[in-house]
Amino acid sequence: GLVLAPDGRTGLAVDGEMQVVRRWWRTARQSVMTAAFVLRGYIGGMGVMGGSVGAIEKEEMVVQEATEQHKALRLRAYRPANQSERLPCVVYVHGTAFYGGRFDDQPILVPRQNVVILCEHRGSREGGRFPAALHDVVACVRHVRANAAELNVDPDRIAVFGESSGAYMATMLAVLSAYPRPNLLGDLGKHPTESARVTCAVALFPPVKFDVMDDQHDPKFHAQLHDSPDSPEAHFMGFPVRSRSVDHASPLTYVTPHTPPVFLAHGDCDPLVPCGQSRIFFERLVSTAAVPADHQFHVLKGAGHSTHHFTDQPFADLVYDFLAAFNRPSS
Repeated sequence: GLVLAPDGRTGLAVDGEMQVVRRWWRTARQSVMTAAFVLRGYIGGMGVMGGSVGAIEKEEMVVQEATEQHKALRLRAYRPANQSERLPCVVYVHGTAFYGGRFDDQPILVPRQNVVILCEHRGSREGGRFPAALHDVVACVRHVRANAAELNVDPDRIAVFGESSGAYMATMLAVLSAYPRPNLLGDLGKHPTESARVTCAVALFPPVKFDVMDDQHDPKFHAQLHDSPDSPEAHFMGFPVRSRSVDHASPLTYVTPHTPPVFLAHGDCDPLVPCGQSRIFFERLVSTAAVPADHQFHVLKGAGHSTHHFTDQPFADLVYDFLAAFNRPSS
């Protein structure tokens, strides 16, 4: 059998007393689960939310020119064809396990009487460790607002939508809308003084407090390990998430009574981001909110991570109804 040598290497047991090799198994399992996390982020199982909406126009803009520090950042606008009036807008942030990429993928959200903006942002392997990737998303929101006329967007009706690591970005945009922190908003892009406020946020299965994720997993799942030095969250933060405080990177830290409405949804069989992540964020929101009923939390029975449950028509209707109700100017 395998044993762990004093120097940390694995070898074969030569006597009858075998030592359980937890480090070897933990490393192998972590590698498999990290690969699963990335593949879920890239290929998922969700399809398109809400079906076809007819002819769509597309337009790309450069949010940030390439520099020696990072690549150029773009946005892509999807909007109903031949539409002249200003429409509400949803900035869409793909889930990538914080590793980046996916700008060529179509959003799962379709432009149903709104403009959907696909936001490009760096991942942890592209110079996008916290808070740099958040700065990218903020720059996109600012760019949309500054170019609202060209994009046919109502600048007072900009929401944000994300799934998985993209949902983390959405929750951060929501809380920073009521509690702006200059170091988290950054000054990236062509319009660093423009407002990054959003009216509301939709967050599907978001990680929100990295250092408790392993404690929340259901034991029956062969779950992603998040306190490993090789986890997606460790790469995003630049260190293992239990080796020091990560509260400064958690949206829970910045919730106020005036945080804009947040729609949370999570599968109760998610093996990658435990459902407890959405639950603790929702509890913080409603316990703090001036109007608790503005926030919603939906647990999807039998749903995993990025599964079809999140694009089935009944759920899609919930999302679009929420956006119709709350993507409006603040009173």
